[in-house]
Amino acid sequence: MAGMSPGHHREPFPDPADARTLKEFGTALRRMRERCAKLAVDRMRDPGSRDCWKELRREFIQAVECGFHQAESDDDVHDFLSCFIRACLRGRPEAEVTAEVVRWQNAWRQLSRLPAPDAPPGVPHEVPAPATRHFVGRVHELSELDTLISTSGDDTTSVALVGAAGVGKTTLALYWAAHSAGWFPSGQIYVNLRGFGDIEERLSPALALRNILSSLNVPDEEIPTSLDSLEARFRTEISDRRLLLLLDNAYDAEQVRPLLPGSGPCRTLITSRRFLGGLGVLTVPVRHLTDDEAAGLLKRTVGEDRLRAEPGSLARVVTLCAGLPLALSIVAEGLVARPNTLVADAVDELEPEDERLGTLALHDRADIRRVLRWSYQSLGAEQAALFRHLGLHEGPEIGAEAAATLAGRPVPATRRLMRELVDVHLVEQLPAGRYRLHDLVRLYARECAEEIEPREREEAVRRVLEWYLAGADAADRVFAPERRRVPLSMRTGVAFPGFPDTRAAFAWCDREADNLIRATGQAARLGMDDLAWQLAAASGEYYYLRNRCPDLLQIHRLAAASSRNAGGVADGWILNNLGLACQEVGLLEEALEHCAAAASANRREGDRFGEGIALNNLGLTYLELHRWEDAETTVGEALRVFREIGSEWGIAHALRNLGRVELGRGRWSEATEILEKAADLHLAIGNRAVQGWALYESGLGQASAGAWDAAVGRFEQSLAVHEEAGDRLAAAMALDGLGGALQALGRHDEALHRWEQALVVFDALGHPRAAEVRSKLIRQPG
Repeated sequence: MAGMSPGHHREPFPDPADARTLKEFGTALRRMRERCAKLAVDRMRDPGSRDCWKELRREFIQAVECGFHQAESDDDVHDFLSCFIRACLRGRPEAEVTAEVVRWQNAWRQLSRLPAPDAPPGVPHEVPAPATRHFVGRVHELSELDTLISTSGDDTTSVALVGAAGVGKTTLALYWAAHSAGWFPSGQIYVNLRGFGDIEERLSPALALRNILSSLNVPDEEIPTSLDSLEARFRTEISDRRLLLLLDNAYDAEQVRPLLPGSGPCRTLITSRRFLGGLGVLTVPVRHLTDDEAAGLLKRTVGEDRLRAEPGSLARVVTLCAGLPLALSIVAEGLVARPNTLVADAVDELEPEDERLGTLALHDRADIRRVLRWSYQSLGAEQAALFRHLGLHEGPEIGAEAAATLAGRPVPATRRLMRELVDVHLVEQLPAGRYRLHDLVRLYARECAEEIEPREREEAVRRVLEWYLAGADAADRVFAPERRRVPLSMRTGVAFPGFPDTRAAFAWCDREADNLIRATGQAARLGMDDLAWQLAAASGEYYYLRNRCPDLLQIHRLAAASSRNAGGVADGWILNNLGLACQEVGLLEEALEHCAAAASANRREGDRFGEGIALNNLGLTYLELHRWEDAETTVGEALRVFREIGSEWGIAHALRNLGRVELGRGRWSEATEILEKAADLHLAIGNRAVQGWALYESGLGQASAGAWDAAVGRFEQSLAVHEEAGDRLAAAMALDGLGGALQALGRHDEALHRWEQALVVFDALGHPRAAEVRSKLIRQPG
């Protein structure tokens, strides 16, 4: 008899004894949670009840409620039910709660002991047992399969699980089929189409149909020979059968098309590495595992106690396997086979990139390199050539233009080929025309790149590095239009269009920021010293303006040896930028060394402009050390050099830094006067980004002097410039300053609005200034 919940209406609890299947039991649990506790899944875990945190994981609750329990034993399910029911009935009398727990546990015990229904004679049950030991998560995909396949009435439905090699498509299909056998009284037929493997083993549609008809007990002598006749007989045989047809490892749409039912209640579940367009098939993408799911797979296989002792090594294995279930399973089985091996030992084996694919192999079927080779061998000549060239690219992602340059192909043709690589899941498509290779696929592509003739490899790498250099230089011309240009070593004839404005230049650099760093390191490692130092030098202004100072430091450290090898202006240029980068990250003594060395190197080369820049940055470092006299003297020397050579760009920068020195000394009127001149000069030479900063600093001087109306005007001007340029951080700084000036004028609502706008940006960027702005908002009345 159903239990009763206390309360005015005495609504009955769901009765678990009414459940006839695991799915119905799960539905009853969900009703229990929703009706009695009215709790969302995320609120089931009580922080005060730590013992139940493992049992009440979100993904485990969802799996059980969907009928897909993933526990290793009945004890695990009983523990889960105890925690679940207690969470639902929190605050009720203990005797009532205990009785309800026992009722649900007994119902589960009886349900789990029911024998499987006997299959009628002649009903096929061919689906292999799933490897549940290696199955975790997938609640969303399982639920979607339930929805797509079970709710379509008597209409034929075909669903394809599509994903990369080794992502677990087959395991997911087998798991769902095993838990859904009751929906298919006419049976389940399994066909391995062997689409990705040795090409001579690929199953033809005709042979697949013969096997299906044989499974349906059609006598051999009645099975037709022609493909058309086989299709007709197949569709006749299944027209009134509620049957599951599982087509595993399909190569393409042409292999699958003859195997699809015409009408009736038959359901088809397909797995493939390719999107099967043109078939009217519903697609369920199978993604890589999250870090939590990947760790869960390892714990289920290896044992949680063993892994608990090495949390750092566990996390590293998860990272190195990059969410690929096949890779994780290989590592897990290796640890199980060697019980005295530490997880750290597995990490040591996986760390070297050139050995990782070889380490991830147990046998022919569980071999990452082998399954990736099957995908690679399925490619046409053009697609395979592009894939090999992608192995030469070391950045985390790539755009179509860079890929085309790398492969030496037109951009439209490259986009078409990239789409085909996406279709077989060797490449992942990202927003805005970007592409990425999964970490393990990238390692395999790097191996395939060895097939390219050495001279072409070098030329291809140089082409794409020069393309990145040309882009960085085009952006640099927008960011610093009057500054001298980096001398470029362009040999391959790559073309790069310029940028129409600062916003467009920032947008490109934002997309390519990580690639520029990787390109610099690659050039340095390959001995392309000219490209290495020029990439760093041309990119420096972007990283500085975007306040990406650790990146500014990294890219110039990568280029330091190359600049010494290149000689000429290279060494002084990179030393100067290293000094600026060290200054920005707080390495002030090192910054002094680099800036002084840069000034000396540029003097030896007779590079007056470089000398002026180095002196300017040396003065800035003194400013950060509050050595005001040294700062004023050194920046003054820089200003003299720039005036002697007639560099308005240098004069504008030196004036701004002199204004900053005066700010530091508390000379507000002198500071604002100099900063106003600097802002006007930056505007005149088209250097809008730095103009915005000079206006902001002028606003700080006006605010410090108590000239609040003037401060509001300068902060508003600075905000307009930075918003036009698309520089969110600089705009947020201006908003913060503007809020303070408005507050001082008694315009409290406007001040709050500006601080709130600033906080949104600081929070989004993870900037430490967010805490300061938040405290200002908290202190406001109301």
